[in-house]
Amino acid sequence: MAMTHRDELEAMSESGVIVDPTSDIDKLSEEDVVGIEAFLDFVRATVDDLIRQDLKPQIVHTSDLPEDIMGHEFQDPRLYPYNYCQTIVSRVWYYVMDIVGELYGSFINRPDLDPKIIHGIVAVKRLINSETGVFKQIEIETRGKFHNGLQVGAYWADVSPDALELDAERSPIQLSHVLESGIRQIETYAQVARIMRSHHQVEVYKNDVVPAYAPLFPFVTVGKGIRGSDSMPKFSTTTGPLMARDSLSDFLMVEQFLTDVGERRVGAGQMISGTPGEIGDRLRGALSFVSEKSLDHALALFRRKVKTDDSMAAFREYSELIGGMCGGANEGIRKQVLRSIGVDA
Repeated sequence: MAMTHRDELEAMSESGVIVDPTSDIDKLSEEDVVGIEAFLDFVRATVDDLIRQDLKPQIVHTSDLPEDIMGHEFQDPRLYPYNYCQTIVSRVWYYVMDIVGELYGSFINRPDLDPKIIHGIVAVKRLINSETGVFKQIEIETRGKFHNGLQVGAYWADVSPDALELDAERSPIQLSHVLESGIRQIETYAQVARIMRSHHQVEVYKNDVVPAYAPLFPFVTVGKGIRGSDSMPKFSTTTGPLMARDSLSDFLMVEQFLTDVGERRVGAGQMISGTPGEIGDRLRGALSFVSEKSLDHALALFRRKVKTDDSMAAFREYSELIGGMCGGANEGIRKQVLRSIGVDA
């Protein structure tokens, strides 16, 4: 099946890995940097309006905000842009790609645009069209938190700094050299666990309850909030880029994480216990947060392991669990799970 335009765009930005800024990538002049900053500021303002329009039907006009707004994977439309960094960065990236692509001619000829913005549009288009140019979404660690942004050549562009703190004011976007920006590549599961503990205010354990599903859910997390639901154990995913990279080595990294004696164990009798069906109910809820692309990567290991005799024994033991997962997933994910275990979907 031929790739769509959106598929091609996603392929250009899917790895999330920081490209080595000391390698032979295109250099940007001072004028280029100023222009790109102005261009990204313009795009961010436009994207803000579009996202707020999308969120408006979801917003309940009431003052009873949740008592614990730091819950794992928590987003509240009333608090936008707080916790919406990935949404913002993705929309900015796609809009930039549209402007330097299909909309290029109409934008560079707009008389109402600041010349700096037009210069930035031209600079980004030149960068993207170059064999060594880099313009991609990246997921990183900064100030002990997960964050998303753009790598523009050898520069880091934080297009959603106001998504990290409540009531933060959005400052003008600035490009800083990757080596001087203070950002860190997310490279290990232990690093993800450390960030989750502070960023999401959860306790994090390695998933030794159902280790066969660790590529999908390497962690079990328990919220520290005061709401009852937040204190319930949850199966949790890792970052998409780390999962994608680990899939290339048949998830050797996650297997090493599970055997690391320095990482905290859940203890099946402590927090997550019950019949396979009851555990399956919890996995089913976690599965709803997994994108189909991430699921493709994670199921690669499961497809390989179910072909062996010992894994088939484990598979039969958890057949009820798998049924529970399939029953609660959306149709696309349900079919992928079934196909992965050899069932015609």
